[in-house]
Amino acid sequence: MFTEGPDAVDPLLFSQTVFNAPASLLSIKLGIYGPCIAVPMSKGGVGSIIVQAINFLNLGIIDYALVGAAEELSHLVREAYYHLGVLSPSDDYPEGSRPFDKTRNGFVLSEGAAFVLLEKYETAKTRDVNIYSELCSISLCSDGYKLADCDPSGEAMAWVINKSIENAGVEPKEIDCILSSASSLKDLDKIEAKGINLVFTNDTNKCLVTSIKGATETLSSVDLFLSIIVGCLTIKNKVIPPTINYKYKDPECELNITKDSAVYKNINYLLITDCFWGGFYSSVVLKSIE
Repeated sequence: MFTEGPDAVDPLLFSQTVFNAPASLLSIKLGIYGPCIAVPMSKGGVGSIIVQAINFLNLGIIDYALVGAAEELSHLVREAYYHLGVLSPSDDYPEGSRPFDKTRNGFVLSEGAAFVLLEKYETAKTRDVNIYSELCSISLCSDGYKLADCDPSGEAMAWVINKSIENAGVEPKEIDCILSSASSLKDLDKIEAKGINLVFTNDTNKCLVTSIKGATETLSSVDLFLSIIVGCLTIKNKVIPPTINYKYKDPECELNITKDSAVYKNINYLLITDCFWGGFYSSVVLKSIE
């Protein structure tokens, strides 16, 4: 534009770069004619999209909802995280995503996409499709602490977990497995562990906790949807994935963590936790439909 003038600007630049372009293109490609809603990368925004889809289903506005997110690595974003000192390695330990591990030293950026199809149980039964699980509840909150930090007490994490369990109509002791958000950040993993312990107290030693971030690394806006997919497969296949790269116990993350290998177990209720900087927290309860 500076060298050749305004006429040199590509008229398709907007449609190629605006954040809602992927949702619009999916609508065109798949012939989806209902509401087409997109939000920029945001941990809080991801959960709100799921809530909005559920509300649309309950109000009868739609019969099906395709919800998900896509994450593409950006050199600019990576440089920003690097200067914040949160990327692994941030100390003398080697690079890698090590959730809850004492040697964790930051997260590793990844990219990808994850989508789930939500619909009412009656509709799914009529279509005779493979139902992976029931989404019992989802809860969201912000701790209002600091711009790029989370409340170290873990109370906001505990609140959002309690709310989702309460809305699901169950008690903490009925949760069989926790699929945690732990992304190998020194402080955030500790905050999440505190929140889990505040809710489960004596039940923490019984409830298995795992994180897939050692294998998938951090996909930011995709993480919650990917966790829902993994949670559904965990319930369906009756196997809890291990926390890859977890070797050294951290006394500040005292949890019953799955390590070394997968755990085979019947799961009735599974809890998903999600949190990130800025104090965004989400919690989802999935239930086996068997």
